[in-house]
Amino acid sequence: MVWQPTSAPTNSNLFVRTNWRTSAALSRIIAAAFWFHPLVWWIERRMRAERELACDEMVVASGPREAYATALSKVCLTSTGMHRTFAGMAGPNLTERLERIMTEQFTIGRGFRSLPAILALAALLILVGAGFLRAQGPTRAGDAFFQSAYDCFQRKDYGQAEALFRRMMAEYPLDSRGTVGLAEVYDATQRSGDSLLLLQQAAEKNPSVAYRLAAGNTLVRYERYAEAVAQYEKALKLASTPEESTKVYFALGETYRRMGRLDDAIAAFRRSKDFSGKASLQLALVLDGTGRTQLAEEEYKALVADDPSNSVALNNLAYRLAEREDQLDKALQYALSAQKSVPESPDIADTVGWIYLKKKMSDQAEPVFVPLTAKYPDNPLYRQHLAAALDLKGDWTPARRELRTLLDTASKPEQLALLQELLRASQ
Repeated sequence: MVWQPTSAPTNSNLFVRTNWRTSAALSRIIAAAFWFHPLVWWIERRMRAERELACDEMVVASGPREAYATALSKVCLTSTGMHRTFAGMAGPNLTERLERIMTEQFTIGRGFRSLPAILALAALLILVGAGFLRAQGPTRAGDAFFQSAYDCFQRKDYGQAEALFRRMMAEYPLDSRGTVGLAEVYDATQRSGDSLLLLQQAAEKNPSVAYRLAAGNTLVRYERYAEAVAQYEKALKLASTPEESTKVYFALGETYRRMGRLDDAIAAFRRSKDFSGKASLQLALVLDGTGRTQLAEEEYKALVADDPSNSVALNNLAYRLAEREDQLDKALQYALSAQKSVPESPDIADTVGWIYLKKKMSDQAEPVFVPLTAKYPDNPLYRQHLAAALDLKGDWTPARRELRTLLDTASKPEQLALLQELLRASQ
């Protein structure tokens, strides 16, 4: 039996049907975009059930119940090979639907009573989606835009980069990268005044760590250190996350280091480390440079523990350990690990060779220093180490030659006096 409606759909039913289709499409789009949120799927299922119930009521209101139920069963049996759990018919609830169709007293207009609930659920879905987008912030939304502008900047296509950063500022006003990027373009095109003005105006209009930090970095670039410190201090007051505090303290420490305020630099780097939970290479370098070698060694060890491929920490730790005779094997291990990470580094090669010298392994040390002196003929340290390796082997003539070359390239009076003494002793 083929079911035929007894009357044409009314305008009101068309209105309801249109809104159901709209809500269904909207719910599916949001559910697909925010698939990970369980509330979204619960709401979507509730909306689907409401649409199904309203559909049944509207059909029953315009035709015989028995005809509709029979037609529904035939469609399911034909489509599923005699199985009554066809997903297209709203899952395994066909039996319940048929029972409701045949027993319940539907009244026209339930669809309209369900419509506010459907619209409310759709609004909730939209709010969930909008809340998620707000949580993501402007960063993710502007990623592609920023990458295009940054690529232009890297290619030194400053005109296109400026245009893209300006457009990003217009379309994503809450994404600080657009303003900071434009400031970088200004700097690259010798418009430092415009760069600072842009960042300062942005910071006043929308106070944020990003703008203050960028302004401070720009001031450091032009060696206006006191003004940079003032910007960083303002940034610290705005910092609300450990990540932001880490960045600001690190920039502050580097500025103090350039100013020669080493104790302040160490304190700032320590604060940066406290927030990040990781050792700072800059802290270790400043400690090393100020003669606090034991503290520096501890920082280098912490850095290596965090990142076993940190070549600078490995090299400097190796050099420090090489000062102690009982640590030469460990020092060589660190130095070789550093060389494995950066095989082309002359400083790391020199450290490896120097440890070989300390271990009296002249046959291993000489092949390290020969290419170094050939590639860097004006470096007196490499020649001095090669001379020491040759001297250790008892190869006096080449040793004297290297010492004479070193004598010609040395510049400091005390270094000249030492080399003259070495030269006399080798004759």
